[in-house]
Amino acid sequence: MKPTEVRQHVKAQPPTAATTGSSVARVANHPAFVCLLLAIVTLVVYLRARTFDFINVDDDIYVTDNNQVLRGLTWGGFCWAFTNLAAGFWHPLTWLSHMADVQLYGLRAGGHHLTAVLLHVASTCVLFLVLRRMTGALWRSAMVAALFALHPLHVEAVAWVAERKEVLSAFFGFLSLLFYARYAQSKTGQRASGIGDYLSALFFFACGLMSKPMVVTLPLMMLLLDYWPLSRMRSAECGVRNGSLLLEKAPFLALAFVSGLVTIHAERGIGALASTEQYPVPVRIANAAASYVQYLWQMFWPVKLAFPYPHPGPLPWEVSLLTGIVVAGLCVAALWLGRSRPYVPVGWLWYVVTLLPVIGLIQVSSHARADRYTYVPLVGIFVVLVWGAVELCSRARVPRAAMVVAAVSVLAACAVRTSNQLTCWRNSGALFRCALAVTENNYVANNNLGIVLFHQGRLEEAMAHYREVVRLAPAYCQAWNNLGNALASAGRVEEARRCYLKAIQIKPDYAAVFNNLGLMLANTNRYAEAIPYLASAIQLKPDYVFAHWNLGNALAGLGRADEAIGQYRLALHHRPAYPEAWNALGNALAGKGQLEEAMNCYRRVLQINPQNADAWNNLGNALGARGKLEEAITCFRAALRLTPDAAEPHCNLGNALAGQTKYAEAIAQYQEALRLKPRYAHAENNLAGALEMAGRVDEALAHYQAALQLQPDMAVTRLNFGCSLAKVGRREEAIAQLKEAVRVKPDYPEAKQKLRDLGVDPF
Repeated sequence: MKPTEVRQHVKAQPPTAATTGSSVARVANHPAFVCLLLAIVTLVVYLRARTFDFINVDDDIYVTDNNQVLRGLTWGGFCWAFTNLAAGFWHPLTWLSHMADVQLYGLRAGGHHLTAVLLHVASTCVLFLVLRRMTGALWRSAMVAALFALHPLHVEAVAWVAERKEVLSAFFGFLSLLFYARYAQSKTGQRASGIGDYLSALFFFACGLMSKPMVVTLPLMMLLLDYWPLSRMRSAECGVRNGSLLLEKAPFLALAFVSGLVTIHAERGIGALASTEQYPVPVRIANAAASYVQYLWQMFWPVKLAFPYPHPGPLPWEVSLLTGIVVAGLCVAALWLGRSRPYVPVGWLWYVVTLLPVIGLIQVSSHARADRYTYVPLVGIFVVLVWGAVELCSRARVPRAAMVVAAVSVLAACAVRTSNQLTCWRNSGALFRCALAVTENNYVANNNLGIVLFHQGRLEEAMAHYREVVRLAPAYCQAWNNLGNALASAGRVEEARRCYLKAIQIKPDYAAVFNNLGLMLANTNRYAEAIPYLASAIQLKPDYVFAHWNLGNALAGLGRADEAIGQYRLALHHRPAYPEAWNALGNALAGKGQLEEAMNCYRRVLQINPQNADAWNNLGNALGARGKLEEAITCFRAALRLTPDAAEPHCNLGNALAGQTKYAEAIAQYQEALRLKPRYAHAENNLAGALEMAGRVDEALAHYQAALQLQPDMAVTRLNFGCSLAKVGRREEAIAQLKEAVRVKPDYPEAKQKLRDLGVDPF
C-alpha cells in the first residue's frame, strides 16, 4: 500500500523590500540599462544642436556646395565616393553618410546635426561595452564613457557637420575594438573560436579608415590592450607568444599603412601640407610637445576653447624646454607606475599614440591644434583618471556614496560646460566671435566672421575684418578675394578689381576669384570683359556650377542665347537641383519663343522650391504668351502672395487682366506697381493702354509721356502714344512720335504703316 501523500497549500507571499531591492540592483547593473542612461544624458545635453545652422568652414565642401552630395544617394554618387580624394581624404563612408542625410533631410541643417549627435551617442555606448567586456568593471567603464560623451573638448567633433568623419571613424573604431576583445577572449579560452570576431574587427577597422584615417593607430592600441586589460602578454597559461600577437595585427597594420600613404598623397594634392620652410622641424616638435600639455590642461580646465587655434610659430625656448620636460616626465612616470598599475602606461600611451597623426609633426593647414583631435585620444587619460580615482578612494576607504556624489558632480560640471560651449556652434557668427574673444592674431576667425557680416549686408564691418586678415597674413588669398567681394557689393569696382587680381597673383589656380571678378564685371554690364574670367574659372574647375551660371548670364547679356543655354545646361548637369539655373534657362528659352520648354523649366524650379516667386512670375508670362490667361493670372497671384511688394508681378497681372478686357482691375494693378516702383516705364506704358481702352484717353496720354520720360527709346510706347494722339486729332504730334518710333526701331512695320495711314512717307 502506498503511503498517503500529504499536500500542503503554500500561500504566495508578497515581495519583500529585500527582493525588490535586489531586482532594482540587477536592472541598474545591467549593461543595457547603463547604455540607456548614457544615451539619455548625452541626448539631453546635445539634442539642441538640431537647431544649429551650417557654418562657413568646410560645410560647403562636404554638403552645401558639393554637387555629388546634393544629389543624395545615387549610383553615380556611390562610385564618386569611392574614387575621389576630394577634401584631402579618401573617406567614402563619410561622403555616403552626408549623401544619406541629404536624401533624408535635404539642406535642413538640423537633420545633419541630429545624425552627428546620434553617432556620438552610439559611440559612447559602444565605448562602454568595449571597456566593460575587457575589464569587467561596469561603473568604471560607464564613467569613462560618460566623460567621453560629455567633455567640452568633444563639442567641436559633434557640432561641426564637416567633422562627421571624426564621429563616424570613432564609432567604427570602437566597434572594431569590441569585436577584437571578443576575439582575444576566444584565444584565452574565455569564448569559443573567434575567427568571425577577428574578421568583424578587421572589417570595422577598414570602415573606420574609410571614414577618417585618424584610426590608423588602432593596431598599436590593440597591442596595448593585449598588455592590459586583456593580459595576453602576461598570462603564461594562455599560450600566446608576443610574435603571434604581432602577426595577427599584420592585416590591420597593412590597411593602416596604405591608408596613411593615400592620405598624405591626398593632402599634398590639395596643398594642405605645409612646407618645412613655413614650419621647420624644430618648430613642429615644439608645437607638438606644447599641444600635448595644452590638451591635458584643457581636459582639466576646459575654458577659452576656440576654433581655430592659430599656429604661434616658433615658441620661446624656455616654453619649448618646459613642455618637453613635462611630456618626457609624464612618460617616465607612467612607465614607472605601470609596474603595479598597468592601466597607467596603457592609458597614457593611448593618449600619446592616437594623437600622433594630428599632433603637428606632419603639419596640415595653419592651426596649432584643434579640440576635435582629442575625441578618441582622451579616452586613455579618462581610463587612467577613473581607475586611479577608484583605487585611491578604495585605499582611503571613501564611502561609496561620496564616490558617487563626486562622480556625478564631475559629470554635471562637464555637462554644463559642454552646453555652454555648444552655444558657440549655433551659427558661423557666434562661432568666430567666440574664437576672437579668446585668441589673438586669429586671421581665419576674422576672415570667416567677415563672410558672415558680408552676407548680412554689413559691408564696412566685413571689410574691416578682411583688412585685418591681410594685415596678419598678406599671402592669404581668400581674404583678398573676400575683400574684393565686399568692395564690389559697395560699388567700388576698381578697388575690388585690384583685390581680385592680388588674389590671382598669390594663387593663379583659384577658380573662385576668377568667377567673382567675372561676376562683378557682368553686373556692371561689362559682359565682354567678364567672359574670359568666367571661362578661366570653368577651365580650372569644370564642375563649377556658379561659374557656368554666371557665364550663361554674361552670354545672354550679349544676346548670345544659344551659348547661354549651353552654359545653363552644363550647370544643371553638375547640379540638377539648381533652381536659379533652371529659371535662367527658362528665360533664355522663352526669349527664343520656345515657350513649352521654358514652362517646363519654370515648373522644375517650383518642384524644387514652391516658394520661388520669380518662377511663378515667369511661368505666368509664358502662359500669358500662349493665351492661357486664367492660368497666368493664377501664377501671378501666387507670386504676389510670396512677394506682395514686388512691382513686376502686379504689372504682369495687369497685362493678363487687360487681356481679358478687365480694364478696371488691370488699371488697379498697374497703379499698385507704380506705387511700389514709381520709375517703372513699362507699367506707365501699360497703364496708359488700359486707360485708353477704358475710354480715359487724356489720362492715357499723360502716362505715355511719363513712360517716355523714363525710357525715351521705347518704340512701342511711341507707337501707342502716336496712335492715341491721332485719335484725338493731334496729327502733327502723332506723326512726330511715329517717326521717332521708326528712328529708334528702323524695322518697325506697325509704325511705318500708321505713318502711311496719316499720309506720311515713312522713308
